[in-house]
Amino acid sequence: MTSSVEKTMLRSLASSATAAMAPLARAASRAPAAQPWSWDPKDTVGGPSTWHATYCPGHAQSPIDIVKGDAVAVAGPALRLVPPTSGSVSGSVANTGNQIVLTPDADAKTSIVDGLFRGSPDDATFSLANIHFHTPAEHAVDGVLADLEVHVVHQADNPDVDRFAVVGLLFNADDSAPESPLLSAILSASEEYAEPLSEPTPLAVDAAAITELVGDSPYYAYPGSLTTPPLTEAVSWLVIANIHKAPAWQIEQLTQIFPYPTNRPVQPVNDRVVNIVTP
Repeated sequence: MTSSVEKTMLRSLASSATAAMAPLARAASRAPAAQPWSWDPKDTVGGPSTWHATYCPGHAQSPIDIVKGDAVAVAGPALRLVPPTSGSVSGSVANTGNQIVLTPDADAKTSIVDGLFRGSPDDATFSLANIHFHTPAEHAVDGVLADLEVHVVHQADNPDVDRFAVVGLLFNADDSAPESPLLSAILSASEEYAEPLSEPTPLAVDAAAITELVGDSPYYAYPGSLTTPPLTEAVSWLVIANIHKAPAWQIEQLTQIFPYPTNRPVQPVNDRVVNIVTP
């Protein structure tokens, strides 16, 4: 039975889905085109300091600083990513000029079929739209940024529910750690996407390289927004509490692709509640 606390949490997250975002939803299933914005902190026209005023002056923006002591603990089901039947997330990887984005083929998507959304009003399931990276991480935990954040972006399958569920995976560099299979797969095509706006390159990633990073970990859940323009406030964030490790050279290779850090500064939490969900 869903507790009153869980119901409150679900209503809070569901409320972030009310924004009309059909054009964005249609675009999310393919690799994003180059955007008229940049990561250059000195860019006074399209840099990160201009985004809030230009795109979405709302009060539920992401990323945020997750303060462990402020997170409201709730018991809930594990966040479960189900791999495609083939066991492989195949698609293409491309350099949009601002991000490296892996876009899956239609029949090669992971799905969120359990976790926070079970029992919510739409009882939604979510399918993979894309995977991309930020260096350093975008979400801070107690004021500290990890070295890398992977965003596994899922979109609601119900065409009447224009909503995204983004799984955030945090990584720190540790040369004693084994290579990350997910990062290895992405880096295997690095020569092909070295140049911005190059043609997408076919790529397949073992689905286990993604799903095992989620496991049965506790996760932070809160309503927020996309972290790049158009900053739409229709995202349910699911940030995995366990911080993963990868060799420094893997993270460094991803960091060197772009001339600037690719993380948006943390935004005010305002009156939002951040939950820590423990399976």
